[in-house]
Amino acid sequence: MGLIIIFILLLFLPTYSASTGDDKKNPPYHDCADNNGYSYSSGSTFEANLDYTFATQLAVDTAFGTYSNFTNGTGADPLYALYYCRGDIDVNTCYKCIKDAVQEVVDKCKFKKQGIVWYEYCTLRYANHTIFSLDEEEPKRRHNNNTSSLVSDPVLEPHRQLFNTTMYNLINEAAAYKSKHLGFAANEANLSLFLTLRGLAQCSPYISSSLCERCLENALRQMRLWSNTILFTPNCNIGFELHGSLPVPPAPLPSSNPDSQRGNMQP
Repeated sequence: MGLIIIFILLLFLPTYSASTGDDKKNPPYHDCADNNGYSYSSGSTFEANLDYTFATQLAVDTAFGTYSNFTNGTGADPLYALYYCRGDIDVNTCYKCIKDAVQEVVDKCKFKKQGIVWYEYCTLRYANHTIFSLDEEEPKRRHNNNTSSLVSDPVLEPHRQLFNTTMYNLINEAAAYKSKHLGFAANEANLSLFLTLRGLAQCSPYISSSLCERCLENALRQMRLWSNTILFTPNCNIGFELHGSLPVPPAPLPSSNPDSQRGNMQP
């Protein structure tokens, strides 16, 4: 029956509405391993393992938790999969997001033994090798919110220290795994009277604290400083937005050049 089982299941799951976030108009992003060695055929054992994971195990787990991992099969056709949702959403929103993620990865990575899909609220990944506790920063995708007009504005440079402090505090909190939400942290800071920074940091629950910190720090270094951005990697994602506006600079004063004034005088 192949992937038909998954599509039948999707028909009976509620639709993931754009009202729960911006995932429909921004992400999802995906990546599939395109090498020939990472392909499977219809009716194969790997496909059966994938079907069972998506249509049975994952459907059950997402109804009760915001992250989980799965292992199915042995020998030449093992299947490893995981998902995790953003730490500030509820189980129902996570459930709907993962439902869409399953549909996306089945559509985009059909007959591929490795696939990953990122939404703003969830990450879903599967592979034919273990994907738990690995130090991985590729593949990655960058989402830029081009609504900001503050990119590379030199007026913002005096706020760099507060920007860095806020973002690295988020990284430390997420990596410490001591926050209310495992591997997740979000906060905001007023950079000035006119400008607010909102940041978030998220790690896979299946990597160590040190790998989480390294992943987030490396991701932050790859981001444009004053551009509203989120960077997705297999093990973590980090993002920030700037809200508000900069004060309008004063208009230049009229010229007080004595020569120009003399030129307008009558003899």
